[in-house]
Amino acid sequence: MCTKKKYGLIALIIVILLIVCNYCFNHLLIKGDLCEESPFYKVFYDEDRKLYSYQIFSTNGDKIDEVRNISGNLYVELISDSLLHAIIGSGSNSSQEWFYDIKNNRKSEEFFNISAIHDSTIVYMEFTDDYEIRLIIRDIFDTEVLYKEIIRDFSKTAVASTDLKNVTFINDKTIEVEYAIGSNYEIVKEIIMLE
Repeated sequence: MCTKKKYGLIALIIVILLIVCNYCFNHLLIKGDLCEESPFYKVFYDEDRKLYSYQIFSTNGDKIDEVRNISGNLYVELISDSLLHAIIGSGSNSSQEWFYDIKNNRKSEEFFNISAIHDSTIVYMEFTDDYEIRLIIRDIFDTEVLYKEIIRDFSKTAVASTDLKNVTFINDKTIEVEYAIGSNYEIVKEIIMLE
């Protein structure tokens, strides 16, 4: 009888500890003041540690993501009724970016230095494994919907995105890009069909 009470008491203590730990994890670990809020996100800033944190919520109010202890500048924006964009900038020409589909509770992969966004299409430059530069045009969440790789004689730069000077979405199926090519950084315009 004593053993059953002892195990029951231990089980109760474990349950209480789990509840307390869960509360601490979800509420107390985000340090800092709430500095920006919408129905779909909250941004916190800890002045003492100079760190940001954020939470992203779906249109139903479910938490999709939470990121803590971000150094650098954080910017969160709702770019359509279902798409949210989070950017962490850490200097000129250096940004990490994610997208959240707040209707379907999903997060994109991480992107760097996006040059243009139109609906669910993004355009950016990146290095290949051989340190060549390529232009990527793709759907944010699904490369089966859209994925194009454009390889040209892009100018050699330390940051791939600096080669891309301008992107204009002419319509949903056509874009115009302006980029630098060759060692003399000649600026070229090109029309690219997305289908």
